[in-house]
Amino acid sequence: MEKKQIKDDFFNEDNEDFKLTEEEENKLAFIIRRYEKRTKFIFWIYQSELLEESLNASKLFDEVFLDQREYFAVKKIEKNYPIYKKLISSVLNPGWTYERVQPLLRAIMIYGIFEFSFNKKNVVINEMINITKIFVPGIYYKFLNKILDLISRILESKTYENKN
Repeated sequence: MEKKQIKDDFFNEDNEDFKLTEEEENKLAFIIRRYEKRTKFIFWIYQSELLEESLNASKLFDEVFLDQREYFAVKKIEKNYPIYKKLISSVLNPGWTYERVQPLLRAIMIYGIFEFSFNKKNVVINEMINITKIFVPGIYYKFLNKILDLISRILESKTYENKN
C-alpha cells in the first residue's frame, strides 16, 4: 500500500478501525489536558530556576492568564519552594549541590514533589519520567526517577510519623 493511501486511511473519519468511543475520547482529552497543565507549571518553575528568581504567583498572574486553581497551585509551590529545594538537596549524592542539577530537571522535580500532595506516588513519578524523556535528552529520567522515589519515601515516612 502506498504511503499516501495509508495516510488518507488513517485520517479518514469514516475509518472504523480508528474511531474512538465517547469514553475513549473523553479519557484521551483528559490525558492531554493533564499533560498540558503539568508542562505549563513546569515551564513556569523552569523560568524561575533558569533566571535564578523566586517563583512569584502574583507576578505570573499579571503576566499570564492564570485561572483560580492555577493561581492557588502556584502560590502553594511558591510557599513550599524552600522545602522542595531542601528535599531535593537532601537526597543528592555527596558532593552534589542543588545548583549542579539542570534547571529543567529541578523544575520537573519540584513540580513532582508538589503533585505528591494530591496524587499517587507511582502516577507522579511515571508522569515526571515521561515528561523528562520528552524534554531532557539522555538517561536523566533515571536520575529523576531515583530522586523522586527517595523523596516520596521521605514524605511517606513523615506522613506515617504524623499519624502516630
